[in-house]
Amino acid sequence: MQAGVDAYRGGWIAVVLDRGLFAAAIVANRFTELTAQLEGADVIAVDIPIGTGDAYPRAADVAARKYVGRRRSSVFLTPPRPLLEAPSYSVARQLA
Repeated sequence: MQAGVDAYRGGWIAVVLDRGLFAAAIVANRFTELTAQLEGADVIAVDIPIGTGDAYPRAADVAARKYVGRRRSSVFLTPPRPLLEAPSYSVARQLA
């Protein structure tokens, strides 16, 4: 079983696959509630960058893009920490 997880205004949602086929959609208010319902999953992929660093691109982003193959454009590269900490968008663009 694999699950793809994303946040939305009301909480969290997971789309669950079993042997590559849709098995369920699970909704929860809190991330911990959702993951409790996914106990035993082989993979839980969360659509949110977890942890940033100074390296670009992150190895996790590159590996995720490779894993999803043709759908690689749906994996967004996480900007390095200095860009995320910039005081404005224009400053971040200058740093990039």
